[in-house]
Amino acid sequence: MESKAKQLERLKQEYLWVFQWINRLILAFTLILLLDFFLPPVQSTERIVDGQSFRVRRNTSHSTWIMTDGGRKFTVDGNQHSKFAEFNQTGVVNLDISRIFRIVLRVRDGEKSLGVSFHYSYLVFIPVILFIISALGVLAKDRVTIVYNTGSAAFVFLIFQLILFFV
Repeated sequence: MESKAKQLERLKQEYLWVFQWINRLILAFTLILLLDFFLPPVQSTERIVDGQSFRVRRNTSHSTWIMTDGGRKFTVDGNQHSKFAEFNQTGVVNLDISRIFRIVLRVRDGEKSLGVSFHYSYLVFIPVILFIISALGVLAKDRVTIVYNTGSAAFVFLIFQLILFFV
């Protein structure tokens, strides 16, 4: 009879190809994110059709979500909330939008601009971590434990990244 450690090692070896593909797919996804980050943004002029201000953290901070006639919805938060009220008097904004994922990166009004995307600002470490973990998994090739662990960790980070992107 096989020990549990031997059974686990055999099972990991049997499903090694699954974790190799997970690492490859996540590496490809992070390369697309990188490409989207470095490509120049698409610029669009749109009219604000709806918006609402709300409080965050017990009256200490405000955020505003904005909907444009192009169907784009974005949030202006924190200290930029008060800037946005004085910034946009006309109801028309110029948007910088990422080319691949169509994320609103910046809102401009003449010379003034506000950054609104957290995907490529303070949460950029998540795709970087995803890239490093999945690259290690791809480079490890047939080292069962490394491929298995990097595939598992990268998959968890990928789920977190997708939640941030689409929620």
